[in-house]
Amino acid sequence: MRQGPVQNFTLTATSQLSSPVGSQTYRVSLACSSTGIGMGGAYILFGDSTGITASSTNGTLIPAPWQSDFVVTPGQRLALVEASTAHGTLSLTERS
Repeated sequence: MRQGPVQNFTLTATSQLSSPVGSQTYRVSLACSSTGIGMGGAYILFGDSTGITASSTNGTLIPAPWQSDFVVTPGQRLALVEASTAHGTLSLTERS
């Protein structure tokens, strides 16, 4: 599997939205890290529009430290929001 474009995010309490993944991207890797004490992480949600937002009620929890691969549809976006006040980062890497 080859590494493609990378998008890096600093986790905040406000939902953020990635750029669309590429037209030939069917898999992405997400890596989450925490900069604070305790369990950090992010809630994530993949979708097709610019109007999606991630929250603790509709998102999937990605704890920190953690790395996982996800199957996506070309053009999808990732919405993400921090899961705690431990803060941290999340990287989205397109795979081909």
